[in-house]
Amino acid sequence: MKGDTKISADRLTGKIFTREGTKMKSILERVEEGHPGETSLDTMNIMIYELGDLTKMLFYSKVYPERKKIQMIGAKIALSDLLAQCHVVCEREGWSFVELDLMGKERLHERIKRRLELGE
Repeated sequence: MKGDTKISADRLTGKIFTREGTKMKSILERVEEGHPGETSLDTMNIMIYELGDLTKMLFYSKVYPERKKIQMIGAKIALSDLLAQCHVVCEREGWSFVELDLMGKERLHERIKRRLELGE
């Protein structure tokens, strides 16, 4: 991106925008400029790659504890890349990232609650 590009997010929808000068573009518009015709399935393939990077960095941080700090930086970058792809899928499919984030947290809470009730 050019030096004058700014990135911002709509706190209500979670949509990400870039601004170059006075022109606003959604992150999906930016992706489609570079990869016209890309589908959510294509984006999911990228997400699998990013998840692999995250897994690798977390694994290496355990195997090489002396290099944990640098591996965790790589893990954080991989997770941020994965989340960016989640935003792309949400925007492409017309889903609210914020709504899905909340839904996931509620589902996690319910799973933990069920496990505690069952004594697992």
